[in-house]
Amino acid sequence: GEGKDVTNPGLDIEDFIGSGSVSGVQSLQLTALVSQTLELGGKRKRRVALARQETGVSAAQTKRLRLVLYRRTRDAFFLVLAAQQRLQHAREREELANAVRQIWQSKQAAGRSAAHESSEAELAYHRAQLSVRTAQRQLLAAKQQLAGLWGGRANEIESVTGSLRHKISIPSLAQLRQHLEGSLPLRTAELQVDTAKAALAVEQSQAVPDVTIGVGYRYLNTSRDSAAVLSLGLPLPLFDRNQGAIESARQHIAQRQSER
Repeated sequence: GEGKDVTNPGLDIEDFIGSGSVSGVQSLQLTALVSQTLELGGKRKRRVALARQETGVSAAQTKRLRLVLYRRTRDAFFLVLAAQQRLQHAREREELANAVRQIWQSKQAAGRSAAHESSEAELAYHRAQLSVRTAQRQLLAAKQQLAGLWGGRANEIESVTGSLRHKISIPSLAQLRQHLEGSLPLRTAELQVDTAKAALAVEQSQAVPDVTIGVGYRYLNTSRDSAAVLSLGLPLPLFDRNQGAIESARQHIAQRQSER
């Protein structure tokens, strides 16, 4: 990766051929130079640190997304389970209301009950039927929500099994504090702050100029002489010391800290 690799060397060839008084090959001067940039200011080390921080943030975000998906799936599952039970209870009430209705109808037919009593039983039965249809729509919506998490359809889910009864234990204040300190969102936010600080360190290292060292060979055709060539290049940071990028990195740190 970029943080671990050393910069590539360069090859320069100069004064291969000319014109006028130095035309042809009589005055040919050939210089071949291999150069290598030496990074100063801990640039490579800081890039490696930044890459590690970014990898940690990426892993934490992936874990957080998985946790969010798990919670959504769990909640959607229990919505389906609750909707199934509501539909079951609605059907039981419908069966009971129908049985009561039939009893009153039989009594009315035998002249042993008033007509309004049979009408009340009929109304209760229709209300029970309406409750069944409402529960069916709610179950279909819950199945669609659950299946939508994997891009499926409601008809792919025939039924789910489970229990809505579970014991709820209230944690102590110390347990809540410990859970908060180790929570994944807080850990992710801390990693993002550390990553921003590592990015600042990289930008600060860019203010330190690099040294370019070159070694090569020079051949002079006029005298048939050759010589070794050594070059040294060092930019002078008189105007550009990467101030803009450094200030931007500092503002990014402040932003991440405020979001924590």
